[in-house]
Amino acid sequence: MEQTTEDNRSRTLSAARRLFFKKRFARTSTSEIAREAGTSKTILYREFGNMEGVLQAVIEVEVRRFGGANTSEIDSYDSFRAAVIEFGAALLAFLNQPDTIRFARVMSEQARQ
Repeated sequence: MEQTTEDNRSRTLSAARRLFFKKRFARTSTSEIAREAGTSKTILYREFGNMEGVLQAVIEVEVRRFGGANTSEIDSYDSFRAAVIEFGAALLAFLNQPDTIRFARVMSEQARQ
């Protein structure tokens, strides 16, 4: 079965995310990500440029994970209030997920460097 670029990208980002959470960004190598994803470093560099490109792509995936909030029409105070409550509940649920907390640690570590 032939692997598509999108399949490879998805596997690479999943592997990078797992390794960043487990080992932290600074302690993760491209070799480890490639091995975990079942790809090569050459393909990783071609797709993402460098480790910062991998991190940026992981961040973009994390942002999209949260971005699925309801975008219903707001046409009254009640619909606005309901949308704000729904957004707040979704935000709190997102922030309290163990993966979000681990991801915040990865981002904090990278920001310090």
